[in-house]
Amino acid sequence: MMLKEVVKIQPGQKLLVISDTYARSRAVAEAVNAVANSMGVLSVLTMMEPVTQVGQEPPPCIAAAMKAVDVILEFADKHTIVHSTARKEATALGIKHFVLNTDASEDRLRTIIPLEELKRIKARTEKLAGIMTRAGTARIMTSYGTDITMSLKGRKALPIHPLSATGFGGLQDYSEAAVSPVEGTTEGLVVIDASVRGWGYVFRSPIRFEVKKGRAQPETVSSEAAEEAQRFKEIVLTDPDAGNCAAELGLGTSHTVPRFLQGDSMCDYAMAGNVHIAVGRNNDIGGETFSRVHQDVLMTRATVMLDDIRVIENGKLQI
Repeated sequence: MMLKEVVKIQPGQKLLVISDTYARSRAVAEAVNAVANSMGVLSVLTMMEPVTQVGQEPPPCIAAAMKAVDVILEFADKHTIVHSTARKEATALGIKHFVLNTDASEDRLRTIIPLEELKRIKARTEKLAGIMTRAGTARIMTSYGTDITMSLKGRKALPIHPLSATGFGGLQDYSEAAVSPVEGTTEGLVVIDASVRGWGYVFRSPIRFEVKKGRAQPETVSSEAAEEAQRFKEIVLTDPDAGNCAAELGLGTSHTVPRFLQGDSMCDYAMAGNVHIAVGRNNDIGGETFSRVHQDVLMTRATVMLDDIRVIENGKLQI
């Protein structure tokens, strides 16, 4: 169903299947590649070492291949190349890039999401993205202490979902409405209560940091877990623009993912009502900032105001 109903690739079209070297990613990618070829699709499978952070570029040979196909399917355990220049340039050519993170359980990866449910996700995500695009400001508050405001003026939100007509989409049932806030406008306190993408676990102690004039303040990064605070501080200091915050505001819109945190799984970020922001790069999703990093951080039990519209209340999506 995925190839025919979601990706909608046709016999004779060219497909590039990209996998990292983790066993689960390879197994899924090999199976998809075999099915695609049996359908008459001109499918090629390539493997690369796992990227160590979001935004890392693929090898030049893979980047070149990404521009020579009709569709790209990427299977990765944690970090992906979705925020890379290679992806940006490929989708600018009209090539679709779909991602499936394989860090979910095997039972979860085998789950077939009915097309009707995907259509509901599509409608919800696109409606929310429309509200975000029209909004001038956003405010995010959580019961853990997050309280930040940012300007969205002039920024177009992206509806990311399996049936997306934009350049890239999430597979199985990953979905979010995402936007790049205007640089220099975010102010307030961020409390990361759930996870930092790629670390692989749910926090026991939150990480806190202040944002002033759109920059994460590294000297304010703190946590009862001192090692985690230092690790995050080093991310913010990776390069001169790694502290750009918020590089992204993403609102989860999927009602079919499990309603509990799985431990830094992409399902956690897709869950309807969960909120993530990012530090670092956003010039690949409508912003103006380049950095070597695009680091997502997850917050729960959030209330989100877009102008005077309450789109999320205490972790429950109102759309």
